[in-house]
Amino acid sequence: MSSPRLDIDTIDTLPFNASEWINAGHKYSDFQTNIEVLSERIRILRILEDYAKLLPLTSMSVNSLLVYKLPKLDKEELIGRDVTGFFTQDPSVETLPWLLSRTVPSLKFLKALENAIGQAWFDGAKSFIDGQFQLETRTTSLLFWVISWWHEVHTLYEVRKRWQNTVAWLKEKAALKGPSHKETQDNMKAILESFSWLEWNGTMQLSATISEIARLPSQEWVNDGIINMIIRSIQEDLSKNSALKNYQVVGVAFQYKLSQAAKCKASERSVTFQDFVLCQVEEKYIQEGCNILLFPIHVSNNHWMSCRVDLQTGTVSYGDSLSLYHPREVFGALNLWYKARFAHNCEMKGNILPCGKQVDSYSCGIGRQILALKREGNNVFPIVQATATTAHLMSFSAILSKPSKLLIQSCGKLSKSDSNLDSLMEEIEDSCPVTPEPVTEQTSTKVSKQTSLLSFFAPSSSKKQSHPKPTPPPSPQKKKAKVTAICMNSEDSKHIAGLSGISRSSVKARELNQKDQLRSLEIDPLKWKRFQVKILEVDPHAEFHPTARRQVQCSGCGEWTMGQTVYSAVRFLKHVKENCKHHGKAADKSLPEIQNPRVELPCPGLTAEVHTQIKTYLERSGAKGGGASSLKALSASLFSATWDSLNKLQRKSVETAYMHGLTWLNDHEAKCVYARDCKKIIKIVEGTPLQPCEQCTGLLENIIYNNKKYQNNELLNLSLEFKGLQVLLDYKDRHNLPLPLRFAKLAATGTFDDKEPFIGLLHVMTLTAEHVVKGISLQNMKYHPAFDDFCSVLALQSPAAYQIFRAQLGGRTQRSQHAKAALEPRFPIGITESTFDRALDYIQKVRYDGPLALSCDDTKLLPAYHMYYCKKKEKRFLLGTVGEPLAVADPDELQKFLENSAPQKATKLRLWCLQIPMLGIAPLILAAKTIPNDLDATDLLEYTWKILQGCWKLNLYIISYSCDGTEVERLVQRKIGEKADYTKHYTINHLGLGYDEITVNIYMFQGCPLTIIQDSNHCTQTFRNNLFMGAWLLTLDSYTASYDTIRRAAFMDGNPLYIQDV
Repeated sequence: MSSPRLDIDTIDTLPFNASEWINAGHKYSDFQTNIEVLSERIRILRILEDYAKLLPLTSMSVNSLLVYKLPKLDKEELIGRDVTGFFTQDPSVETLPWLLSRTVPSLKFLKALENAIGQAWFDGAKSFIDGQFQLETRTTSLLFWVISWWHEVHTLYEVRKRWQNTVAWLKEKAALKGPSHKETQDNMKAILESFSWLEWNGTMQLSATISEIARLPSQEWVNDGIINMIIRSIQEDLSKNSALKNYQVVGVAFQYKLSQAAKCKASERSVTFQDFVLCQVEEKYIQEGCNILLFPIHVSNNHWMSCRVDLQTGTVSYGDSLSLYHPREVFGALNLWYKARFAHNCEMKGNILPCGKQVDSYSCGIGRQILALKREGNNVFPIVQATATTAHLMSFSAILSKPSKLLIQSCGKLSKSDSNLDSLMEEIEDSCPVTPEPVTEQTSTKVSKQTSLLSFFAPSSSKKQSHPKPTPPPSPQKKKAKVTAICMNSEDSKHIAGLSGISRSSVKARELNQKDQLRSLEIDPLKWKRFQVKILEVDPHAEFHPTARRQVQCSGCGEWTMGQTVYSAVRFLKHVKENCKHHGKAADKSLPEIQNPRVELPCPGLTAEVHTQIKTYLERSGAKGGGASSLKALSASLFSATWDSLNKLQRKSVETAYMHGLTWLNDHEAKCVYARDCKKIIKIVEGTPLQPCEQCTGLLENIIYNNKKYQNNELLNLSLEFKGLQVLLDYKDRHNLPLPLRFAKLAATGTFDDKEPFIGLLHVMTLTAEHVVKGISLQNMKYHPAFDDFCSVLALQSPAAYQIFRAQLGGRTQRSQHAKAALEPRFPIGITESTFDRALDYIQKVRYDGPLALSCDDTKLLPAYHMYYCKKKEKRFLLGTVGEPLAVADPDELQKFLENSAPQKATKLRLWCLQIPMLGIAPLILAAKTIPNDLDATDLLEYTWKILQGCWKLNLYIISYSCDGTEVERLVQRKIGEKADYTKHYTINHLGLGYDEITVNIYMFQGCPLTIIQDSNHCTQTFRNNLFMGAWLLTLDSYTASYDTIRRAAFMDGNPLYIQDV
């Protein structure tokens, strides 16, 4: 009993009995192709109408799509655990605004949900938990259709990315300079202007959308839909040119129909050759005299070529922009059709059709490569002589300018060209011939992924006439004779068909083919043996490809045939029976016979050309071979004892048994591995690459092999430890060693251990030389920290000097240094909590908990404004003003603000430094503040007091505060002392008679002592300035100081001054 016919438009309206399927213990994988189950799955995954309106409308312009705010994509993967735990039987309670507030999961997570949703649905699940927010107190459950909605968002991101690339390409080409690019620039600008009204996903020809043609002005491969649209544009140009009335151009469906018909039985070809697409070519030739046929050819699933057929003379030629391919299979099918319809064979002329030269990997599908022809010395299409850029532009403009008319009979829609075209042309088994069901092209802009089936091509419903087998064309004066050719109508071609490609056998076949392409297929020995027996029965000398298990080489004609699936011999048997001239009747007797003499050559074994790891294996292993039982197992088998307990004679016997059991042999000199049962001699077609025999190829397995028997770890370690020692010993005159050896000797003794930048320089020079030898770029190279710091300091001091240094000795580029500096934390603005956090981190890194010293000083500042962006606060600030930095809300309005009411510019920068009173520890710049010249002690006290309080709050014990000796600074110190909780006075008696005692005041703040001192360096500077900068008189308390006083003090016994300083 045949299965009921499935209507795609009404599949989701079929009744579904939930009690029969849900919570009934069914396994979803056993019923996923059931029409009732499929119908209900489509229904529950369909996006609700209200939520579909949240996505951009197809009528929206391209420019609007580029600025449309889409939900953000989640960059984190949620595949850390089994996704089956995300499904729940609770109904969803979320509302419409919620969907836009969440991020969209990754495609990998959505794919995992789609794979698990079937069984979860059968187990009673009604919704799923949003894995991104499942740790919240309130779980978020969603209906299944949200998965489809998320998929649409990902698709929109892909389409928008394509349009962004298109706009970028157009702008790049529009910026080309020169008179030769003037016309191109104008066209580019016109297209860019059209994006303001052009619908981003509007309906185009052949059920395509405008977003698909965005592939043209980019480096993406074009698909069949774009090829058909370009051909449709050329068809319209042909119809307007009376000089080309004998030309006819057809789309990709012509090649598809030819290949489909050629795979049928010989008895059925007369019927398949009456397909509408093929019959229409004959009709235009007989009725209108269109004897020149042009159509595109798709080869190797990645390349387009153009073909020209003269239906009157039977000559066939093609144009290949790469001059690499020979479409033998297409020409064979074309010859079968021509011979059946015109009673004689074609004449193949080869790659003589003029076409543009392709210099890239993506422009083979552009119009100038598809239909690049010449006629009577003049170009048929101007696009032939265009450059690649002009060809892209002309094709893009031509498609947009043509009306959206559809001629299914001349151009059909196939799958994307970057998919496997051979998988669409499924071979027709002898036992069940199938004729494709004609369907009319749909004009909707969206087709659900769950309902998209393979489209076939047939005439429209208005075509009812019949066409018998045509005869050769009449003379020109009889061109309008009545046509008697017969073409199948749509009613005769109907058949009962169900879903294809989703059965368990189809899924299994696709999995086998994918594993075979990835070279990860584990061969089933029994199935492989049966497959070989079928092949060798019809061709005893056939060769099997060593890695691509689907390919078999015919010994008669030397042609490689790829099976539909692994272990399938149908295509090869059909080739031997129908196409090969040496094993049966050839389908194309007019083609010149290919002489492929077979030669006998020795098997090359497994080398690095077959598998890259062969070389590594032979370099690491010293064994003569492998694959035998271990010595331990052989010892137990032969003598029922362990290897260690065997005597010398017994061990010799075990080693001999081991050698006899080797599965493969290693040739370390030739870098080859041979099977023990290698065929030695193989027969191949002359000129084809030499491949190892089947026995050698069967050795390739990914197993762990570590032959420790042939490794001497002691000698290996000794060699590594003293590598290069022999070079030192070879020098007879050890007192005149070369400089590198002298340096190595000093470096080995630790002479340069304290010269870290120098060691870092050697490290960089060595790495650079190694990269150059290996042909590796210097990107992402790791620099020695000490050398890196040295380069940073040098670049800051003198960028020009660093450029000279780097050119000779290496180092980061200044751009890389800026990028590295940008990763460092920014200095905090003003005096904030982060100021004291830095201080706490400063002492914790050195594990210090003792007393600290605080110092303060001012420095001159060039008055200027500067914009600064704070990442932490996410705001822009205006620096250089007096007081706190000003936040800038609108940078564009800043200039007007400065012109109307410019804030006062700072002329000084006040710095506070925190110092650990120990040698060898650098101070920390704690805070910085911009100030004017006229601040008094009260204002300065506020800043210092805030710093002291912040440090004491974090238990940072500051015991001294120092500054210069100006009156303002000393007044600040006195005001700090006035704020003390109490003061301790310590008196020190002077050692000299008659001198006053020295009193030291210690101010106590929250139990922490603080001394007020003047910086010693500032004190020395003050004395020098006062003595030697033209002062009239220096007073020291009740005494005066002059040059004579200083000179006498310098020459007296026990003086503290150096004579040269005086």
